[in-house]
Amino acid sequence: MSAAEDAARLGLGHSVEKNREQVGMTDESRRLLADLIEERMCIAVAEGIQAAMTDEAARRFTLAMLETMQEQAAHRAGLLVLGGVKKAVGVGAIVLAVWVLGGWSAAKAVLGAMTKG
Repeated sequence: MSAAEDAARLGLGHSVEKNREQVGMTDESRRLLADLIEERMCIAVAEGIQAAMTDEAARRFTLAMLETMQEQAAHRAGLLVLGGVKKAVGVGAIVLAVWVLGGWSAAKAVLGAMTKG
């Protein structure tokens, strides 16, 4: 090892010894520091949101929200239509089967009974 490395190790050893003698933070000091950090973070976040939410950003946010709601409404309406079509096809298949087996009078009676309930 060089003399510089020896000196650095010796200095580090002295530093470690001095730190052992120092008193650490108390629990109360840690809580106060944590509260202070939390308070400053809350303020910083609020200021950041306020700075970012300009009128233009608010308009873009609102338009994006409305577009999303419109897409979801169209999707759900499509599902509702598909559900109705599926139900109508099912009823039609049953009425057709009854018509094949029992004729028009039976199909008419079954259709009437199915649409009342």
